[in-house]
Amino acid sequence: MRQNRFGALVWPVALICFDIYMIYVAFNKALGSSTCEVRIMAGIGGLMVIVFLVSEVYDLIKKIKILKKGNITI
Repeated sequence: MRQNRFGALVWPVALICFDIYMIYVAFNKALGSSTCEVRIMAGIGGLMVIVFLVSEVYDLIKKIKILKKGNITI
């Protein structure tokens, strides 16, 4: 049975792309808003998504290292 090594990378890459889009949306809302409260909330939301993005990139790097070793159970 053939095992797909790169199938394990699809979900993390999709999450990273979604996080990048959400950072764009949050900071675009923060910069385009006229009220201070919306700017602060959108800015905090954008910073939280950046933290998630860093965590997901770290997990993706770990999975790539595991795949290079040949251990497919992720």
